[in-house]
Amino acid sequence: MKRNALMLSTLVWALSAAPYEKPRGVYVVLVGASEAPEAMALLTRPEVDGVTFYQGWRTFEPQEGAYQWESFDQVLLAAEKTGKRCIFSLNAGNWISNWVYEKGVKALGYRTGDDYMTGRIEVSDHRSPVPWDPVFLGTFSKTIRALGGRYGTRTNLVAVNVTGPAPENGLEPCMSMGGKDEALVLNGFTYERFAGAWETMIDVFSRAFPQKRLTVCTHDMFGSARDGRASAMIHQYGFSNLAPRYGISALFVTHDAWFEPSNESVKNITAFAGRGHTGMQLIRKYMKKNLPAADFEAALEKAQTIGRADWVEVFKDDALYAPYREILSRTHQKLLAMP
Repeated sequence: MKRNALMLSTLVWALSAAPYEKPRGVYVVLVGASEAPEAMALLTRPEVDGVTFYQGWRTFEPQEGAYQWESFDQVLLAAEKTGKRCIFSLNAGNWISNWVYEKGVKALGYRTGDDYMTGRIEVSDHRSPVPWDPVFLGTFSKTIRALGGRYGTRTNLVAVNVTGPAPENGLEPCMSMGGKDEALVLNGFTYERFAGAWETMIDVFSRAFPQKRLTVCTHDMFGSARDGRASAMIHQYGFSNLAPRYGISALFVTHDAWFEPSNESVKNITAFAGRGHTGMQLIRKYMKKNLPAADFEAALEKAQTIGRADWVEVFKDDALYAPYREILSRTHQKLLAMP
């Protein structure tokens, strides 16, 4: 009887469509066109409440105006058929086609190893737009308006990640630049200029998706320094101008001892967690390193207690890893039971 009641409450929640509906529960991260077809199978699982879908800008728009809708359509259709939810994220960073630079966008170069969008670490040379370059901001804004025009009123799309002015994965507001400060100095970096670029994109996303919640990640790495000023400015702007549909996320939750309230990076989270909406994503390492289920569960607990998560995100491999499934089921139940 208790299980039937839980299933009924979950169904009622899934079919509801309140204004500015908040993402809740367990979301699985799918990356790119190759993983989009897996949305349906994942969303039919009872412990999965939604899918967060990442697509690189160069894949979505390989030539100016030649939008490739198929993967976004596929994920959204799966959410609609299952009564579940999805979050969309169009990532720029180093996932940009040459035609963008041919418009005169200024690029910055750096060398780093980032497995975020590929699932494998490849140390190599990269380039990304200077985040505050006006041609870049204008060009990406046009693409976001097109995205909003197609999906902005679809009920099962519950939130959209604000993206754009971020090197590397195109999602987190930082400029780590492989730990080097030269690229910052050469391109006239200031925290105010960087935050201003994000404020511009917050406005663009807000107009493109006026019925949706918007989420901005938080981060603090700039060259060799850690500094939370930029995230603080960005989030203050978002909460001041877009309450109640603005919220934060963090993409580096782990069970490791450093992820505690006293850590400077975690303070970036706790300063804003619980306002608007909050999503916490586990670091992409648990199944890959065959870590014990207890470590995976401890990370999810920190996401909920320290991060005050409304929803947690795990990558596909973790969601499909059998030893973690019962933990995800318990997490799903706890998050949906929250008031």
